[in-house]
Amino acid sequence: MTRGQLSVRGRVDETVANPTGSGFVVRFTTGDTLETPIVVNATGQATTLAEMKETLVKDLLAKDWLQPHPVGGAIAHRATCRIISASRDAPRIYALGQLLNGELRDTNAVWFNVECAGRAIDDILRQQ
Repeated sequence: MTRGQLSVRGRVDETVANPTGSGFVVRFTTGDTLETPIVVNATGQATTLAEMKETLVKDLLAKDWLQPHPVGGAIAHRATCRIISASRDAPRIYALGQLLNGELRDTNAVWFNVECAGRAIDDILRQQ
């Protein structure tokens, strides 16, 4: 940073490939843009359901099939990774990774996601 080779910027709205074929164009919520040869995403992942841009998450929220956990992600049963829904007509939904970040507090490690997948599979097989 002291040599001017790195800057840290927030409030990024969109990052796209530069149409010239070299680097990226970063658009900020302020309306400013930045052309840069390299982008490092150091923001981490979305934590709240409202921040998650996946269409599936938005659809499940709209149906009340997901309930936001106060810390982030969705409310789920810890032992099975099954989503606890506010709607009685919701199907059985299981989650892994960032969708359980409030419930389990450790969702980035591959080994942990494998462990959670095992829990979900065990519960699914018991329901058959």
